[in-house]
Formats: sequence, structure tokens, C-alpha cells
Amino acid sequence: MLKKLLAALLVIAMLPLSAFAAQADAYSLIELGAYGKEVKAIQQRLKDLGYLRGDVDGSYWTQTKRAMMAFQQTNYIPVTEKYIDADAQAYLFSDAAQPALETVTKLGEKNDKVELMQQCLYEWGFTSELPDGTYGSGTAAALAEFQSTIWSRIWAEKNPEIGYDESGFVADGNSVDTFIYQYFTDKSYTIYYNDLSLGDKGPDVGRVQNLLYKYNYLWREPDNAYDYFTQAAVIAFQKAHDLPATGIADEATQKRLMESDVVVCEKVSLPYRLVVDVDQQRVFAYAWDGEGYTSLVREMICSTGTVETPTPLGVYSEKTGPLNVWHKFRVYNCWAQYSYVIEGGILFHSVLYYNRVNEETGEETHGYLDKASLENLGTRQSHGCVRLQVEDAKWIYNNCPRKTEVEVIQLVPDPVLPEEE
Repeated sequence: MLKKLLAALLVIAMLPLSAFAAQADAYSLIELGAYGKEVKAIQQRLKDLGYLRGDVDGSYWTQTKRAMMAFQQTNYIPVTEKYIDADAQAYLFSDAAQPALETVTKLGEKNDKVELMQQCLYEWGFTSELPDGTYGSGTAAALAEFQSTIWSRIWAEKNPEIGYDESGFVADGNSVDTFIYQYFTDKSYTIYYNDLSLGDKGPDVGRVQNLLYKYNYLWREPDNAYDYFTQAAVIAFQKAHDLPATGIADEATQKRLMESDVVVCEKVSLPYRLVVDVDQQRVFAYAWDGEGYTSLVREMICSTGTVETPTPLGVYSEKTGPLNVWHKFRVYNCWAQYSYVIEGGILFHSVLYYNRVNEETGEETHGYLDKASLENLGTRQSHGCVRLQVEDAKWIYNNCPRKTEVEVIQLVPDPVLPEEE
């Protein structure tokens, strides 16, 4: 009986919002904080449908806002947090408006229903936590991803002309209604929905990323955006599992990610590898492509150490990583932006700055650019660090996580310095 009811509700909810455009002419925009009979009518309708549990007082504030957002999400219409537009009001007062669904279980509970959901979420790749029957924050996070996935699929079918990012949907996973719970009892969730590729966005992308991250193919946590690095991770996974290395998360790839004998990547591949060429006075950034660091994505002019104070050659990764936005070299009484550790005291950093006294306040700031350090980029000028233009130092600081491999190379040897007497 429940399945038939849910199916009927879903069919009605799939009606396009445009079907209510004519009725929308009768309503005007209501902004958060509004008060009056129009708000009171909305509140009463939300209360009748089971979304509003507070007073019908004519004030559009927190409780009414949350109730309206819940209505919008349940009915698959754009979710608005600070206003109620005419289209939403037309839908709310129409016969197609769906009532709030019964809550099956919620955050803080411990029971068999929670354990069933956890087991499914584990098998479907939404969590790496084993079932324990307790509805905690980890379960809520996994459920939020699952709810978003289901909602985005229905949303795409109902509103193909509106992107998922523009829907305004928000899931916190703190409760599960009868519609969502049905997926766990009848195992009706399908792992594969459609092919995913570069440029795609949404929870289905996040689910694939979650599995790639879990098995060490993706270096960062999911963000629901199929970018270059997700594509590279998919390629690496496909190569490791004898699948065509297309970089597209097709049906075979998604289903293989769900199997129990997935090969875990031995070493996670970070997004970039940096090469400092002392001879050319350049830093080259190579991006991971699923097989190696072969794609040159950025070339940066630099100043490495002089012959007397050379930048040490070698390959470094154990301690590399961002250090601070402004770094002071106390010995030389100067500053640089976006310092990034290569090894020990050897850093990537911007050109140099000196302290400046504000004539009005008398305060000392590090904002006076050393023009010589900028003009001398492309020549060996430092005490061993690698100086860069500000935008290049910032790029390394923001895009190269800890343990990024940095190699310093030099093919033409330095002249032998005379020994000190």
C-alpha cells in the first residue's frame, strides 16, 4: 500500500512548475520578515499540509521559512530561503501540493531501522563506517548525501532546464521520511543512473568521488564537481581494474567501484608535481593525469639561490607544504608572501617586502615592495629559497597540498669556488 501511495505522490510531484504559471499572476513576492494576511494564509496552508508546527501569526520568520523550504523540497520546486515567489505560492495552494511525509527515524535514535539504513549506505558507497544502529552525525552526513542524490535525480527529470546548483536544495540528514526510507526496505536505489564526465556536478558525482577517495585514487574529499582531478582518478582506477581508460565514470566503472574486491591504490596521487630548474630559473607545475605527471599546466619565472648560497638539489616531499601568508626573514629584516616549505628553511615565496611606517598612525607594516627582487626574477639572487611573482607563490600555496613532490634540478654545474684562506 505504501509503495502505491508513494508512487502516486511522486507522479503528481513531477508536474512541471510551469503548469502553475497562470495561477502565479494572483500572487506577489513575499520577503523574509513580512507580516500580514498573505503570510497568514501561507502559514495556514503549510499547517494543513503538516509542514508548520508553530503558530499561524502572520509573521514570515524562522519557523515559517523552514516550513516553506521543507514544502519546496518535498514538492521538487526551487527552494528559496529569504523569499516566497509567486510560482511557489501558486503550487502551495494547488491540488498538486504534497503533504509532509511521516518521519521514520531521526538523529539520536538507536534501532534496527537505523542499522538497516547504515548497512545500505555502506554497501552503496555513501559511508565507510560499519553499521552500529546508532543515528549519529556520521550517519546523518551519509544520509544527507543519499537524500541529495535521490532528490537531484528526480529534480533533473522534473526540471531539466534548471541546473541542480540553482535548485537551492539543502539536506542535513537529520531525519528520514517514509519516501526515503522505502529505498532501504525495497533496495530500489540503483548504483548507476547515468554516465558522469568532466564538467558534471551533483551528488552522484560526490558518490563516485567518495569511493575514489576511499580507495586512495582521489587526493581530496568529495565536492560534487567532476573536475580534472576526478577525471584523472577515474582513469587511474580504470587502469588498475582493466577497464577502458576513458576518464568517464560509465556504468561499468561505477559498478566496479561498488564491488568487494576493489584494488586499493598504494599511494595517493597529489594534484601536482613541481620542478625547479636552476638553469632556466623557472618552476614548472605538472598535473596528475591518471598515469603520471605529464601535463605542464603552469610555468613560473623565479630566482633561486646564488652560486655562494645555492638552492639544494634533490627531490623533496616529506615536509613540503604551505607555511604562512606573510613570512618574516628575521636575519635579513624583510618579508615575503605565501611561503611554502620545500625542505627545512628552504621555501617557495614571493618577491621581498620591507617594513614601512604609517606616517599617520606610526604603526609599522610589511608593505613596501623591494623592486629589485621583482626586477631580478629570472636570475639567481636568493639565499637558497625560490622567489616567485606574488600570483605564482599564491598559486602554489593554494593548490599544492602537503607532501607535494618538489624536485630541484640543475644540469649545468656551478663553477668551483676558490677555497677560503
